[in-house]
Amino acid sequence: MTAFFSNSNLFLSEMKRKILFIFILFSPLCGFSRDYQIQNISIDAQIRSDGSVHYAETRHFDFDGAYSEAFFTVSLDGFDYIEDIRVYKNGTPLINERSEETGTFRVDRFEDYLEIAWPIETEEEPIQTYTVTYDLLGALLIGADHAEWFWTFISDNLDRVPGDVDISITFPEPIAEEQMHLWLRDTPASIGKEIKSDQIRLFLKEGETLKRREEVEARIIFPTSGLTRAAVSHPFFTLERALAEEQEWKDQQKKKAQRYILGLALMFTLIPGSLFLFFWFYKNYGKRYKPDTSSLEEYLYTPPGWIHPSQMRLVYYNSNYVPDAKVLSIALFELCRKGYFRIAEKKGEKEFLGSESPVYELELTGKKGSDDLLSWEVLLYEHVHQRITSGNTRMDKLFEWDTSEKIEWWKSWQKDFHKDFNQHHWFDEASYKAMKLHA
Repeated sequence: MTAFFSNSNLFLSEMKRKILFIFILFSPLCGFSRDYQIQNISIDAQIRSDGSVHYAETRHFDFDGAYSEAFFTVSLDGFDYIEDIRVYKNGTPLINERSEETGTFRVDRFEDYLEIAWPIETEEEPIQTYTVTYDLLGALLIGADHAEWFWTFISDNLDRVPGDVDISITFPEPIAEEQMHLWLRDTPASIGKEIKSDQIRLFLKEGETLKRREEVEARIIFPTSGLTRAAVSHPFFTLERALAEEQEWKDQQKKKAQRYILGLALMFTLIPGSLFLFFWFYKNYGKRYKPDTSSLEEYLYTPPGWIHPSQMRLVYYNSNYVPDAKVLSIALFELCRKGYFRIAEKKGEKEFLGSESPVYELELTGKKGSDDLLSWEVLLYEHVHQRITSGNTRMDKLFEWDTSEKIEWWKSWQKDFHKDFNQHHWFDEASYKAMKLHA
């Protein structure tokens, strides 16, 4: 729905102009057991020829227990001004003054609502009737040919559900029924409607009840011929535009209902699927890992010399189990220990007013590759051998990833190392797989 907000020159979309009538009754010295009921709500809204609305709402209460004060809250949305606020008890007017005396009421303005409050005594007088009246200015959207009043008469924020509802909207002059347009937005089917020449009546059908969080919201469009003393406030508003908006709203409600049904279908599909996946994961991955120790019996009382030092580095210090530069260095030192390379210390350049720093270089020993090398050790041997033969003998210059070719070699070496590392089955790979699937 698209509508105009009455106190603005801007065209606002999806603006609901409504008023919230909330009675909150309490007692500072409350007992352990108390309650109250709203027997019925009666609303009389009179649209005047000057475009203002005289609004009167009457509520009949049945109290059970002690209450000391009543609140009537009016939202400041949907009109320009509110004036001439009055409160009646059983038809007798209360005095507008800030006191705690019975027979008075006060009005407090907050950021987006007014609060009308008055003292009450309920223990000796459990049945009470209160009427709140006021005038609304700028509540109508007045076009050249038609006017609109969009209003929430019964709010979904009521603390108690009324036993009966009767709403009457009267017009300054008789209007042909075919020229009257009424749409009930977000209103339950328990609310009936009756359209006469000068009046619209909304009521709770016989045998029906209003439920919690249900509201009565109406959009009324009528000719401006009866507003003889009102000026046009929104010249661009037309009946055709309103009809198009209502059709759009109906289409949106239809799509909303379809999405609701689809959501229910998805819910009843996903819930069993989720339960199935849970039990499937638990069945396959929910047991404590038991590593295979049959191959470790012969090494139970002997040092683990068969484990490569670089692999031990990965086991003890790298939680991601991805080989890093230190693993590579250990693998290189292990090649030197096996006699494939020799580390030579040479004099370096002497710094100004400083000591001479040694330089460590690798030299070839002439030993060729043998079957005792793993695949990733062979890759490392070939790479270092090629670097030495090309004149790069300094250990701190052997691994400079300054070209894409060298970076690719490093990634390939990491992959080969990791593949051999996983063949030992020191860790439960299934648990990592389950974690990834869960994620």
